[in-house]
Amino acid sequence: MNARPKILLGYLAAGLLLFMGFSWRADACSISLGTVHVSTSFRVIVQHGSTPIPGIQVTVFDNADLEKSQGETEWKPIMTLVAGPDGAIEIQNMKPGRYLIETKGPGAGSAIYAEVSAKPVKGNNRISLEWPSSWTGILKAKTLAGTLASNNPSIPFQNIHLELWTAGAQSPLAVEDTGTAGHFKFSELKSGIYVLRVRGQQQGVGKNWQVEGDIPLELLPSSAHLPDDISLNLAMTSCGITYSRCAVPNVITMTSRRIRVRDPLGAVIARAQYELDDPSGAVKANGSTDSDGVAELPADFLGKGTLVIASPGFTLLKQPLDLRALDTNAGDLLVSMGVQLAENNQCSAVSLEKHAPRK
Repeated sequence: MNARPKILLGYLAAGLLLFMGFSWRADACSISLGTVHVSTSFRVIVQHGSTPIPGIQVTVFDNADLEKSQGETEWKPIMTLVAGPDGAIEIQNMKPGRYLIETKGPGAGSAIYAEVSAKPVKGNNRISLEWPSSWTGILKAKTLAGTLASNNPSIPFQNIHLELWTAGAQSPLAVEDTGTAGHFKFSELKSGIYVLRVRGQQQGVGKNWQVEGDIPLELLPSSAHLPDDISLNLAMTSCGITYSRCAVPNVITMTSRRIRVRDPLGAVIARAQYELDDPSGAVKANGSTDSDGVAELPADFLGKGTLVIASPGFTLLKQPLDLRALDTNAGDLLVSMGVQLAENNQCSAVSLEKHAPRK
C-alpha cells in the first residue's frame, strides 16, 4: 500500500469524512460506507452490474484491530481471498463483530462494512462488491489510445507511467510511458472492461498529490458515437484521480477581483464553493458566492494562481489566472458552470467582461 490508501483506510474505519490536504478544498470529497448485516457464514459476490467478475482479490479487515492500532497508518487484513469463476467467495465461521470488506488490486475501491452476528439474519446473507470501482464512473472509449495532460497548464506532466489491466490478471496486459507529450497507444481491440492504471510525475507537487490511480474503461470499438481517441485532463482530489474531457483552459490575465457564477441558462448559482490556489497548490483564499452568485478575490494577491469553483450538479472548474494590480473599472470574470450529465458532462467556462458592470 502506498501512503494515500493507508490514510484513506484509517479514516474509513473510524467512520469519518475524509478531507486530506488542506483544511478546506473546493475539490475535496467525502466518503461514507454502507453496512450489511450477515451471519457468521456468508457469501461475497464481485460483479459488474449483474455480471459476475472472477479472479478479483477481496480483503477483510477487522474494525476492532484499528481501535487497537493507536493511530498507526497501516491496517493489515485478517484475510485475502480471490473470487471464483462465478465471482463468489464463501466466508465461513467469522467471529461476530464489525468488518470492512473491499476489493483489492487494479480497479479496487468497492467497499462495505459487514456487521456479523451469531444470530440468523433476514435477507440473502450476502455482500455485493462492484468491479471496477470508480467514483467518477466508467469511461467509454472506442480505442485505447489518446493523449493525457494536466488540468493545470502551469503544472505539466514530466511523464505518465501507464499500465493496462483486466479482471483477474496477475500482471498488466501492456505498459507505456508517455513522456512530456502525454501520448499513448495500446493495441488491445477486444470489447470489454479494462483498467488504466496511472502514475504521473509533476515537478513541484507533493508526493501525496501526484496524480495516481485507476481509470476504469469500457472498450467499444464498433461504437459510432464515441471519439476516435481518448483525450483527458487529469487531476488529483482527496478521493483519488479525476479526469475531464474538457479542453485545458488558457491562462486569463485579469485586473478585476470580482467573479460572477451562473448556470448555462444565466441563472445565478449561490453558495458555489471557490478557492484560489498559488502555483504550489496552497490555498490563498476560499469561500462561497453570495445570493447574487458573486465573490471577491483578495486584492493583494498578485501573479499566477488557479481558481477552483465547485457546486453540486455542475462540472468542477479549474481556471488558471494571472492577477495584475487591481483596477476597479475592469470587467468581472464571468463563470458559466457546465451541468454534470450521466454520459457526458458539459464543460464549465469563463470569460472577461470588457468593462465593470454598472452599479
